This record gives sequence, structure tokens and C-alpha cells, in this order.
Amino acid sequence: MRHRNNGNDLAWRIYFWYSVFAIALGSSSMDSDPGSLVVEVLDLAILVAGLRGLEGYVYRRTTWSIRVWSVLRPICILWSLGYIAVVWFMTHPIHATMANAISALLITLHVPLFRALYCYGRERTPPFRG
Repeated sequence: MRHRNNGNDLAWRIYFWYSVFAIALGSSSMDSDPGSLVVEVLDLAILVAGLRGLEGYVYRRTTWSIRVWSVLRPICILWSLGYIAVVWFMTHPIHATMANAISALLITLHVPLFRALYCYGRERTPPFRG
């Protein structure tokens, strides 16, 4: 595994624990409607998978095989972007400025996760030997 700059390890650990707290807080407010409950459980499962990848990247741990991450990484990233798009479309007709602000905040908070998942997969991919 390639070595990262150790100067920002603390920032990554803070971001990891912030993410754990945010997911725990978000999952505690699940809706009891059966239709939305299925989506929220799926959302939670994908977020926890992304969190496992973030944990592996931050703490340099192997969580699942490379093949599993080659499937999970794009699912986690696309699901998060899709969620942000849904939030934007639901709030934009009512409050355009608020929808733009919330979407910008969500994207900003997800960029480190996307970077970590991308780098985590690259660090664990064996070099091509042709």
C-alpha cells in the first residue's frame, strides 16, 4: 500500500468520526412509512459500506476484497450523488436558494468521502504486470 502524507491523518480521522456521527444521527430519524423505509434501509446499508471504505482508507485496514470494492465504490458514489440530486429536486421548486445551499453543502461534505473511496480502491489495486 502506498504511503500517504501523515500530516493530514488527524483531519481524516476527524472526518471519519464526523461521518459515523452523521450516519448514526440520520438513521435515528428513519420514517415509519413502509415505502420510504425500504429506501432508507437501502440508503443506510450503502452509507455503512461507504463508511467501511472510509475506515479502511483512514486507518489503513483491509475491509473487503478488491472485487467487492470495484462494485461498491461506484455504487456508494452514485447513490450519494443521486441522493443529493433528489434533495435538490424536492426543495428547489419551493426554495431555490435553500436548495442550492443544501446541495452545495452536501456535495462539499461528500467530496472527501469520494476521494477516500477512490484512493482506497487504487491503493489496494495490484499494479498491472503485462
